[in-house]
Amino acid sequence: MIKRFLSLALSLVVLMTLSSCVVTSPEQKTPQEITPQANKKFANTLPSESKSTTVPLRKTEPAMISFKKNQTVETPAIETKNIKPPQTPQKPVITPPENNQLDAYPLGIIGGIEPITIIPFKTTFQARIDTGATTSSINAENIKEFERDGKKWVSFDIVNPETKEKKTFRKRVMKTVNIIRPEDNETRYTVRLEFRFGDKLLTRKFTLANRSKFRFPVLIGRNVLAGLAVIDVTRKNTLK
Repeated sequence: MIKRFLSLALSLVVLMTLSSCVVTSPEQKTPQEITPQANKKFANTLPSESKSTTVPLRKTEPAMISFKKNQTVETPAIETKNIKPPQTPQKPVITPPENNQLDAYPLGIIGGIEPITIIPFKTTFQARIDTGATTSSINAENIKEFERDGKKWVSFDIVNPETKEKKTFRKRVMKTVNIIRPEDNETRYTVRLEFRFGDKLLTRKFTLANRSKFRFPVLIGRNVLAGLAVIDVTRKNTLK
């Protein structure tokens, strides 16, 4: 009975001791009402940096290359060869020889177009002077080949287009050239003709050709001009 009483008394003491030792944590404190004056006082106690501080964001630049004004950008040097630009072909300048050199040319200086008289015509032909042609040529019609004494000859007609004067010739063939074209073939004969050129009576080779589409029926080449005259294409009809 006594033991039971003592255990009850001991339990009561322990309970009283525990109740007196309970500690309230800061989180469990009863919140107090914050007045506006207290709130203002509390705000004034904060440091100035804590008052709605705005932190500027760093702008990111776009991933592209930009050039500043007056900025020089160096580019790698490219090796180039010394290539001369194409030159525009210039017309040849004709420089007449001096007076003392003209004595070597019987006809002196003549033009690009000169009169010529084919013997036995009584009228002259207008002839184109062409230093690029090796052999002279003349317009001929009705060309027919025949043989005489075992030699090749041709008969042909020459007509003056201005006066319509017509002559028939029979000449021995000096040379024959066959010209092959896609549309047709042509045989050109070369004969000797006597003619008057200026004050000179000459005999030279002429090729019989179809010059009906050309303005001038006669073309005078180098086989006539060599050693005879100096050509100035800016002149014409200097010969009488």
